Amino acid sequence: MKGRKAAPQPPSDEAALARCPAPPRWLSPYAKAEWRRQAPDLYRRRLLGVDTLGVLETYCTAYGMLRSYHERLAADGIMTEGAEGKPNQAAKMILAAAREVRLYAAELGLGPHRRGVRGAGTPKPDEKGGDDDAWDPSLLA
Repeated sequence: MKGRKAAPQPPSDEAALARCPAPPRWLSPYAKAEWRRQAPDLYRRRLLGVDTLGVLETYCTAYGMLRSYHERLAADGIMTEGAEGKPNQAAKMILAAAREVRLYAAELGLGPHRRGVRGAGTPKPDEKGGDDDAWDPSLLA
């Protein structure tokens, strides 16, 4: 599907949470840290509801896996030990996890362009609001 995606919508009143939830116990330490970093912002922006908790859990899990794979790659090196010197599989796993993190972050509205933050050099919309449908080059970043 081409074009701009719709901005994340606040959860309905029945799906809204009374308070920002703590991270699930089963998350890894990296995933819990990411939950503690993102959940309060999502809650404050009224984007965290019962219907989005699973997406946040999956995002945090993928983020925790990404960090773990980076550690493994840093510890083992790009090439694994052995006569053949095969590439470390952690490099492939990093790419897959990074793709998942990016997709779920977009789903949750975590990117700067989703929060309405404009990058340096990006023109501001005119006072009359006529620039709402204009091309936003920060979407490519």
